[in-house]
Amino acid sequence: MKKTVLALLLALFIIVVLGCQQENDMVNKISHAEENSTESNELVKNSGAIQNLPERQYKAKGVFIKKRDGTFVAVLENGEVVKAQNTTKSNIYTGCTSDSLVVKIGEKNEHMAIISYPFTIGYQIPVQSSPDNAPKVYAKFMLDNLIYNGTSAAISEYKLNNVKVLKKLNQGRIDVAMNFDVKPCRNSTVFGNSSDNGFVENLTYNFVIYGTEDIWVTMGDSNFIEEIQKNQQKEIANLELSSNQEFIYTSKEFSYYTEKCFLPQKEEDKKMGGLAEYDTSIWSVNNITGERKKITEAKRNTDFSFSDYVNDKLYVKSQCWIPYSESFIGDYYFINENSQEFIKIFDSSYILSTVEEVSYVLLGNTIYKIDLSKASVTVLCDLPEPIQGEDHPMQVCNVINGIMKVVYYNDLPVCYEINFNKGSFRKLSAQF
Repeated sequence: MKKTVLALLLALFIIVVLGCQQENDMVNKISHAEENSTESNELVKNSGAIQNLPERQYKAKGVFIKKRDGTFVAVLENGEVVKAQNTTKSNIYTGCTSDSLVVKIGEKNEHMAIISYPFTIGYQIPVQSSPDNAPKVYAKFMLDNLIYNGTSAAISEYKLNNVKVLKKLNQGRIDVAMNFDVKPCRNSTVFGNSSDNGFVENLTYNFVIYGTEDIWVTMGDSNFIEEIQKNQQKEIANLELSSNQEFIYTSKEFSYYTEKCFLPQKEEDKKMGGLAEYDTSIWSVNNITGERKKITEAKRNTDFSFSDYVNDKLYVKSQCWIPYSESFIGDYYFINENSQEFIKIFDSSYILSTVEEVSYVLLGNTIYKIDLSKASVTVLCDLPEPIQGEDHPMQVCNVINGIMKVVYYNDLPVCYEINFNKGSFRKLSAQF
């Protein structure tokens, strides 16, 4: 009996020892697999081979760039450059962005960005430069695109004082700081009051560019103008205006402002959240006597704003809207200071650029030249191609030596140079 019990105990001991040894061997195999895994985002949870792991993914913010070989990459916010695949039926081009880009990690740890809806159209022109020169080239590009560009930030010239690289992240992101001086155009309102030499000096701006190889863009809309405008407002006339009045311009003799008279709103419109309609008129104030004079008839749902002032003529542009509809560009006017007459030059028209005392205005598909000193109009030329609505705008980049550079943001963007001296245009090659 004792021999039988001893035999059973011995057998049980052997089974336990062997079982523990097998368990330890399995634990060691699993630990070894974990230590040698090259996976970057999660540890291997079992002793199976890597190729049997399920596909993984993550979300990131990124901008798309088309390389010269026709393939796409996505440059992520952290500067990583990964291959990209377009799964949409839309044309994707360099500069389009996504705030929630899905990046999948394959079996061999390769990353692939999946381009899908929604994504944001990129309203920008890619800049071509080597990575080493990209910060300075992009800074110059940004300032070039302010030269007579037809906006409130238009300049006639600039000085780029220095460009400094703040940091680089991975292969595709460069953080940059630049310092510069600009000479604002006469009708610019962004840069504040200039010094005696006409320049606004010692301006700084920090920006980030993303790229691969020799193609560089920003991610999303640039806040360049908004940042510069902070603490750079021009001094305006010392007028006491009410909440329904808005300043336009002051000359040596007169100051001008708009006045809105709001109309009673129907209860139905209030419930539907409709905007209150109003009639707008323009008033002048004699800066010496203080006498106020209404110089326009009231215009329904219209906003007036300063455009330019040349040779005792104040040019104003207008924006109109229709209830429960979109707003649209209104008519273009000037006020003759000597007679205080309010005169229309064009019906609904768009100011492309103003160079010295000449404005280039678009009416329909035709560009007109306005001599601001005389308020005279001349036909110049037609656009290279029609503008295809608000979703596909045309943007003026700059006007240099009588040549206007524009970009059409169609399904695939295209750039042109319009030569005002010859009345001709040519298509530019841009790496979209």
